[in-house]
Amino acid sequence: MGYAVEYAGEKEFPHLWTLMGGTFHQDFDINGNTLEEIVGSFKRETDPEVWALTRRDIERFLAERPNDKQMIEDFEQMFVPQVITEGWGGMTTRQWLIRVSELLQ
Repeated sequence: MGYAVEYAGEKEFPHLWTLMGGTFHQDFDINGNTLEEIVGSFKRETDPEVWALTRRDIERFLAERPNDKQMIEDFEQMFVPQVITEGWGGMTTRQWLIRVSELLQ
């Protein structure tokens, strides 16, 4: 018998959830070697409306979590990321999300 696991991120931030699960998965490097290349791949596969909705999810997620420690805990719990955000040029998770949002413009 199968069952579905639900994550809060999927319901509360569906576009950020899709970006994390569909682009920043364990095989993310098939989409590129840099953050710019990987986000560029996401943009080629989606349309500007999706980019805007994803940016809105990121901005709301960060705005609702001004405390970085709590934001990181929530990010890991809600999105179960398969990448280590701090591994991208020494950025914090907040900086990483802000950079992804910038690349989605």
